Parts: sequence; structure tokens; C-alpha cells
Amino acid sequence: MKSFALLLAAGVALAQDISSLPQCGQTCITNMLSIATSEFGCGSGDVVCICSKSDFGYGVRDCANEACGASDAAKVISYGTTYCASIASSAIPSSAASAVSTGAL
Repeated sequence: MKSFALLLAAGVALAQDISSLPQCGQTCITNMLSIATSEFGCGSGDVVCICSKSDFGYGVRDCANEACGASDAAKVISYGTTYCASIASSAIPSSAASAVSTGAL
């Protein structure tokens, strides 16, 4: 139950904080969340599943680097890293958390 509450809080935080990103970053995050549902097999809002897929991080990084200027790209990548790291410590198995925090973002 505690993990569910954490995941719910992380999902709510994502919805609130995404508006602080530049438009290019909002598009990148939104598109990658859609891809996570359609191609990665994650349920909508399943943060553990989404963040355990290294392609989510790679997609955010690559999109940000292509769609945003350097300073905005850094903000978007940092957002993705922080978003996944906030749930990684308690909800994702340690091997997946390591991949998220060191691999893609």
C-alpha cells in the first residue's frame, strides 16, 4: 500500500511539474509517456514500469537534445532523471533503479 501511495504521489507530481518545463520539454515527456503505454507495455501512470525501461530515459534525452536548446534540454533531462529517481529508491528493484539513474538520463 505504501508503494502505491508513493506512485500515486509521483504521478500527481508529474502532472503538476510538467507545466514548469519549456514547451519542447512538455512535448518530449508527453510523447515518451504515450510511447511507454503503446510500445513498452506499461499501463498509463505505471511509473515503476515506465522508469524501469531504459528507452524511456533515452527517448527523453534524445528528444530534448533535438527539440530544445542546450539549456532547455538540460532542464528536461534533469526533470526526467529526478522524476524516475524519486520513485527508484523505494519502488523499483535496485537493478532497474541503477539503469535509470546511470544509463539513460
